[in-house]
Amino acid sequence: MNEFHEAAPPRRIVVTTPEHVELRFETAGIGSRVGAQLIDALILLLVNVALVLTWMLAVEAVPGEAAAWLDEYAAAVAIVVLAALNGGYFLIGEYATGGRTIGKRAMGLRVMQDNGRPLSFLASVIRNLLRMIDTLPMLYVVGALCSFFHPHDKRLGDLAAGTVVVYDVGGAKKRTKRMEKQLRAWGPFLPELTLEPWVRERVNEEEWELLSAFAERLPYLAPRRAEELAKGIVSLVVPKLGLNERWAEALEAASTPWSAARPPAPDSGPLEAAAQESAQPQPQTAQQPQPLPRPAPSGRPASVAWALALHMALRQDWELLQGGGGA
Repeated sequence: MNEFHEAAPPRRIVVTTPEHVELRFETAGIGSRVGAQLIDALILLLVNVALVLTWMLAVEAVPGEAAAWLDEYAAAVAIVVLAALNGGYFLIGEYATGGRTIGKRAMGLRVMQDNGRPLSFLASVIRNLLRMIDTLPMLYVVGALCSFFHPHDKRLGDLAAGTVVVYDVGGAKKRTKRMEKQLRAWGPFLPELTLEPWVRERVNEEEWELLSAFAERLPYLAPRRAEELAKGIVSLVVPKLGLNERWAEALEAASTPWSAARPPAPDSGPLEAAAQESAQPQPQTAQQPQPLPRPAPSGRPASVAWALALHMALRQDWELLQGGGGA
């Protein structure tokens, strides 16, 4: 499936509870984690600048011998306070909020233990102590490389602490809302696909994840690349569902030039438009002309509409099977 690498299915971790219930979580990739880290770093930067400015103003406001004492020890005290603040932000922030710093919450992420339990204090201490190694030599290069090659997107701190960063249920709900908004925008252009339950069962998990990943990443794909991916994925799924003829008709209709309608010029009035229409040769038969295919929004091809329609027809079964996306 190398041709579908841009819509590759997300990586998941499966946790089995003591009640033998499987919970599936989608692990957070480098992009989401970098976004969360940037938000947290910006917050820490603003707080650090505010504390330094406040400390400088306080030192200048203290008169006499106290000011000389503060000048002597101010640098040491400031270093200790800032180190405690920057280290404690992640340590306390993750443990006290169920694995969600402000940045992770904004990106819809959270940290949990490998067994599905909430982040413990010891695990939070271990993963944040190793943060210093993950940041080497600069900008989290070590952590990013480790996360990129690990099947569950873990950095060194996660490996040592037995933790994993996953998409939160709240983040899944946000993605679901975005998907609903996208489907509403495409609604008038989606083909109606009514599939019997025994037909829907022919689609396997890999094919469903390809559809799901494509639908989720569609807003970020270039139109031409979206067309290529959609056509490949639809061509893979359609034969299993017995929709070959409808798919071939859709491709043929989409290839019909929309300009064949030859609308009247924008500056022409009703009389000129009627004259142009009467001047065109009329067919000799009484057969009604076939309507031209309606173009997809923003020039998107019919293959994209079919991919979204297949996703909409299959998602209820798969979301129930996967526990609502890891809830």
